[in-house]
Amino acid sequence: MRFILVDEARRKGSAKHGGNLERVFVEEVVVDAEDPLDLMALDEAIDQLEGEDPRLGEFLNLRLFGGLTITEAAEVMGVSYDKAKRDWRFIKTWLCARLSNR
Repeated sequence: MRFILVDEARRKGSAKHGGNLERVFVEEVVVDAEDPLDLMALDEAIDQLEGEDPRLGEFLNLRLFGGLTITEAAEVMGVSYDKAKRDWRFIKTWLCARLSNR
């Protein structure tokens, strides 16, 4: 078991998997409603995502502004729960990257 854990730690530490980059979760990226620049950055990021992939943009809007769960959004979008989970994971990562670069 020790060897499995060590191999997994090495894999996660490799350059291919992000190396020593710090993981940031979308829940930790806070948009200040009082700061118009934060809201504008979020709006620009959402517009950019919608331009690149309208389906992902719609999914993001359902989750953020519609208040739907992943399961509910998957049903509305007509995709499987697993696909919706992968999409949501991608969207969170994508948003974190865009909002942390501002």
